[in-house]
Amino acid sequence: MTSSSPPREGQVLIGPLFSEPMRVETARPNGPDSWELGLVGLRSERFRKVSLTASDLAHLSITESRFSYDGDGRLLRLGSGRLKSATTSRPPGLRTRAVSARPRCFRSSGR
Repeated sequence: MTSSSPPREGQVLIGPLFSEPMRVETARPNGPDSWELGLVGLRSERFRKVSLTASDLAHLSITESRFSYDGDGRLLRLGSGRLKSATTSRPPGLRTRAVSARPRCFRSSGR
């Protein structure tokens, strides 16, 4: 990583400085080549607030954590049919009662 590309939220940092991969939650400059980062462990979900310099970042592997939408759309359609059948059938013994669509009228007691 160069000093022209500061760490950004959503990136994942991996390297000898941390015991597990860390996701950047917050990033703000802390000087000319220094940043204050709020990091969360991907496995432990522990939050850490650290200050890293450009030389520290040079020893880390930095990956983007973006969503990819290049999956198979047919799988979604297959799963949605199962979900529909699961929500429309009711288990035996479950009773449902009719609900009136008319609003309920409230009367005053006249006192």
